[in-house]
Amino acid sequence: MQYLARLICSLGILTTGVHAQSWTPLSVGNTADVMDLSFPSNDTGFATLGNNTIRKTVNGGINWSVINLYAPYSGSLEFLSSTKGFVLHDSGIVTTNNGGATWSFCLTNPNIFWLDIFFFDSNVGYASGISPTVDTFHVYKTINGGSTWLPCTPIEDFNPVFPKIFFRTALEGYIAGSEKLYRTADGGVTWSTVYTEPTGSRISTITAPDATTAYVSTELNLDIAKSVNGGLTWASTGQTLASPPYGSYFLNSNSGFICGGNGINSGYIAQTTNGGASWNPAYSGV
Repeated sequence: MQYLARLICSLGILTTGVHAQSWTPLSVGNTADVMDLSFPSNDTGFATLGNNTIRKTVNGGINWSVINLYAPYSGSLEFLSSTKGFVLHDSGIVTTNNGGATWSFCLTNPNIFWLDIFFFDSNVGYASGISPTVDTFHVYKTINGGSTWLPCTPIEDFNPVFPKIFFRTALEGYIAGSEKLYRTADGGVTWSTVYTEPTGSRISTITAPDATTAYVSTELNLDIAKSVNGGLTWASTGQTLASPPYGSYFLNSNSGFICGGNGINSGYIAQTTNGGASWNPAYSGV
């Protein structure tokens, strides 16, 4: 349940029509970095900030109130409704059932650096992190809306960094975060390497808008690769991004967005309407 607004949190917060005709910067009322966004509806949204606070809006981002979590967290969050949500804590996963008024642990495991969470629907979700020895991706799964979590098969990788997970169905999904892209068709019981970036650049975004089409983009060589057979094989689109990508979102197999920036003083949102054959600037700014 990821929405377009989540894609652009590294740039600030912007609002847009679905076809990105214009973008309007919004402010959360704080100079801290916006780490992640989750909008369970058009009006209600939540943002994690780099100062260990969470902001909430009920009017589409115009005004924000403060929710205090009082604990270190990775910045990744996912809300399934205006009341029920999850935030990755440094010791596990915390959840709220009252819009952030109170929080409790639904999974505790301080031996994992928790970094990304993704819910396919209101019941099935996945959370991922890396081992302290930085040689393994760990993925946990829930099938009852986060009440209980069970480990999937871990993935040994010599250089896992900031895993990104995306599930197209309850069983078919991907995890990226090194130069390799891993795919599962059985809900994390088994994983296979379906793509290795030729130059060793880290794969930093992954999205699969339908059963056949999927896209990845890479951090250092700024390449975009595409699959047209359900993620089994991949080929470069021949397109190069302006600077490192942070997130991606596709409306369908042809129309989508990638955002990125240099991490200091510039950012962008690029849009394609022809399946990645070309990309046009949709937004750029500090």
